[in-house]
Amino acid sequence: MKYSRPAVSSSGFSTGQSFNVASFMRNVEEMQGTFDGTVQWCSDLASENWKISHILVTEQGSLECQSDSKTRTTVSENSGNAIEIPRIDHLQGCKIHLIDKNNNNVPIVQVITKSQTDYFLAKDNASFEGLLYSLIWWSSLNSKGIFNKISLRPAPVVESSDGEAANLLVSQLVVYGPLPTRRIPVIKQLSRPSFLRKSRTEEGWFPAMGVLKSDGKLDLLLQSDGSLLYSLDIRALLRSEIRLLDPSLQNDNMLFLGTISELRKELGLFKRQKFILGGPAVKNDPSIILKFPLSIDVEDWLVALKAFALAEYLSITGSHDSDRLRLSNRFKLSIVEGNFPGISKASHGGLPQLYVELSIWDRTWGRTAIVQGTDVPFWREEFVFDESVKINNLTIEVKQRSQNKKDDETVGFVRITQEMINDMSLDKETRLPVLDSKKTRFNIGTICIRIVSSLNFILPAVNFHRFESALNEVNLSQLVNSARSFSLGSDLAFEDIAGILLDVFQALHKEDDWFSALIDRELLELDGSITKNSLNNKTSTHIYGTLFRGNSILTRSMESYFYRVGKEYLDLSIGPILRSIIDYEGSCEVDPERIKENDPVKKKAVLDENRGRLLAMVESIWIAIYSTSNDIPMPIKNQMTTLRKKLEIICVDDGVTRILNCVSGMLFLRFFCPVILNPKLFDLVRSHPSEQSRRTVTLVSKVLLNLSNLSCFGNKEPYMKGMNCFIDDHRDELLDYIDKVTQKKLDFAPKKLKLTNSVIRPKLLMSEEILAELPINPHLIDRYLRETELSAALAICAINKREIGKLPHTISLGQISKNAPGIKVPIDGRRTEISNLEFIEKTTSNVEISDQKPSKHLEQNYETVVENNREVNADAQSEMMEQLERESVLLYHKVKHLKRLLADYEFPVRDSEKRQMYAQFLTDNTYFSKSKQILIDSQHQLGEVEGASRLFKRADAVNLLDNIVPRVSSHSSSSGSLSRSDSSFSVTRKLNRFKTQKVNNPDLRDSSDKESLHSNGSSIKRWFRR
Repeated sequence: MKYSRPAVSSSGFSTGQSFNVASFMRNVEEMQGTFDGTVQWCSDLASENWKISHILVTEQGSLECQSDSKTRTTVSENSGNAIEIPRIDHLQGCKIHLIDKNNNNVPIVQVITKSQTDYFLAKDNASFEGLLYSLIWWSSLNSKGIFNKISLRPAPVVESSDGEAANLLVSQLVVYGPLPTRRIPVIKQLSRPSFLRKSRTEEGWFPAMGVLKSDGKLDLLLQSDGSLLYSLDIRALLRSEIRLLDPSLQNDNMLFLGTISELRKELGLFKRQKFILGGPAVKNDPSIILKFPLSIDVEDWLVALKAFALAEYLSITGSHDSDRLRLSNRFKLSIVEGNFPGISKASHGGLPQLYVELSIWDRTWGRTAIVQGTDVPFWREEFVFDESVKINNLTIEVKQRSQNKKDDETVGFVRITQEMINDMSLDKETRLPVLDSKKTRFNIGTICIRIVSSLNFILPAVNFHRFESALNEVNLSQLVNSARSFSLGSDLAFEDIAGILLDVFQALHKEDDWFSALIDRELLELDGSITKNSLNNKTSTHIYGTLFRGNSILTRSMESYFYRVGKEYLDLSIGPILRSIIDYEGSCEVDPERIKENDPVKKKAVLDENRGRLLAMVESIWIAIYSTSNDIPMPIKNQMTTLRKKLEIICVDDGVTRILNCVSGMLFLRFFCPVILNPKLFDLVRSHPSEQSRRTVTLVSKVLLNLSNLSCFGNKEPYMKGMNCFIDDHRDELLDYIDKVTQKKLDFAPKKLKLTNSVIRPKLLMSEEILAELPINPHLIDRYLRETELSAALAICAINKREIGKLPHTISLGQISKNAPGIKVPIDGRRTEISNLEFIEKTTSNVEISDQKPSKHLEQNYETVVENNREVNADAQSEMMEQLERESVLLYHKVKHLKRLLADYEFPVRDSEKRQMYAQFLTDNTYFSKSKQILIDSQHQLGEVEGASRLFKRADAVNLLDNIVPRVSSHSSSSGSLSRSDSSFSVTRKLNRFKTQKVNNPDLRDSSDKESLHSNGSSIKRWFRR
């Protein structure tokens, strides 16, 4: 029925009004978040079509009409007309606005959910407060969806005994950002980073001394006298706002620091805290670029800065620290090529000059090289993203280089969502339509891309202790067999599992043991083939010729490891020569079929001239390699030494030359030649080589590869026979070089390169708990991400063995990370308690994986082949492998269980003590904004919202928690953090120690839990339930 409002007092509701804490606490205790009363309701405030409804807010968080809880309409018994009634299935995460009407005694309550908006008007103050308290209770809980459970955690600040912040890191910097108010030297030779947004503040490059302090502030000092220019408050930033810049944007060794508004909007943050302290006023989002002198400085500073930033986690409100998840949203986006017939040449003043920019959160993070003179550009460039939050929108912008205008024009774009990133159909090269930037309904062409993604949810480090213990004890030969068994048949799977295992063992400082086990496994097969040929009176020459040429876990691991530890060596040794070859415009073609000259005499003269140039180029690269034998990083030498020793055991009846051929073949095939063939892929050059340059580096790599094998060119490539003189002239040098690299002889050559691998790295003195969740140095390896991927792979194989009785034929990184979908996690209706690992079923497969016995050659030299390893029996080895599989299954199931919980709605606990604790937390952190919106600052660390005031009075607040949580003084910040009472802060500190509880059983604790709950200094076990 339609309702006409009676005349009421015009006193109204003012922004400054507050509510009584005691009233709210009593309501929570009595009603437990529910409401039962008659109110006026409408769905459109403009229509003023108010109706009377008796509504219920249930214990499940739904708002229902008492007469019909299933639909939003009902039929009047008298008239037969449909009457609309309110129905909200889930109030979790709803938005609340109070609308003050002059003719109302109480404000109208606007409730906004994802699917609808409703308005409620209570008949009196008591009903209004009861409804508002119920809505506040439910709106503070998170709604359905994993990515709605993002929470931020500030890093702890450890103050020194004298109360002053200590210096943790110091480095010379070149800074781009707002120029200090005082006069300083400005570096005008460096151009403004084109990927940054325009700022109304005067900006530029200037030199500074960076000093990171233990209170999370980065002081920028004037290098001449050490005076303070201004400071950066790192604690005001998210970890996602501290980024290692892609080399395609500007230069190496640069970090980005700054607030990203679009990211903060997606996370639902109220307002940013002040980031630049004591510097010029910055009205828009401030951005700072830090340029470091060395790559190792970038690694150290990236980890150190992120240790002080706000960490993004996925967790149920109030869950225990060990039950939160860290998101690793990693993906590799390949921009292959484009086809843009819709681009008008006339509108751009001639032939197109096209490139692609990649943007997330309205910021540019990657850029391809410019391809000129064609509307079918070919790029084939890869960009790696490693995010800790969801990506709602990644934009691929096709841009035209402008000759006359300041800014390049965007001619088309493609939008990529998180669902598309995780769509496994895009892990193959796929063409997508490119929309016209001016007429978005039209396409200008297509772009070919490929996305290989890995979405992982990582438990805190404390969960991996038993897994790592089992990993340290397991026999590595058995782990090699397991890795080979589930990666056979797929090159991608080889690459995936090889990278995972390499990172895991390098993080554990056991890479030498791992490579030794891989080499043993490869040579075991080699020895079997040689023995078989010997019994059949056949030669084994072809076996040696193909050794290490195919894809295997060993070759993939060696290639990745060599480039990781030798990147700087390559750049300083052969990099300058390689860049000069790429820039050279002349031809070095020696194939007569490719020379466009009909006159035989002239053709011969051209070939002789080209052959001379090619010989000079090969000579210069070989001299650079040979003369820097003492500069090759020691980790590479160690692996080459191990490989040679093991080959000498297998090839005891063969000549030394054959052994050296295998060793040198591995080094050149997996280290030098890939970089020479594709210098752009390995970041040795900025732009793609021309077709002529690509042909030149191909010929150079052919000669060097034949030199490494000491094999001359024959009739297969007769045009290369002219280079055999080079191979003959440098045969002895190659043998001498391999002896030095494998440490067979002492290398007295002087060190020529200034490499940073000998520089002592500073020890980061931050919280060990925080550092454990960040990439480790050197090489920024995400240790627990890789252990998560490894444990998931082992768990999937163990489960398949138990349920199917055999291993899967192949398994890829996509299957590992997406076995339980990352975006839409199915909810099976069971409400399961979050607990420690003990809740997981601990049975696993009893299938034994017996180690293969070494062949007769390995048995004769067992102590030499497997150095310093304990000899254990097969049963003990199988038991340790099964233990590793069990721990993997436990981790896998815990992550899967937490993902299922995070995918559902949050529900409050029924326990009175914990309910009152949460109620007081809400009274301390609920605000009323200028726009009359109710804001619950659950993060309470991003600064006070301008014009907001507390909803509840502070004067009558009774601290009900002093007997549970001791008072802790809050950390004060010069940037003005949200003010809160000691009790509120102590509650907040305590939140991370709580867990959830089932809906259908309010008392899940056993007697020991109850006893522990009431003991002095104990933590409350659960606060929220599912």
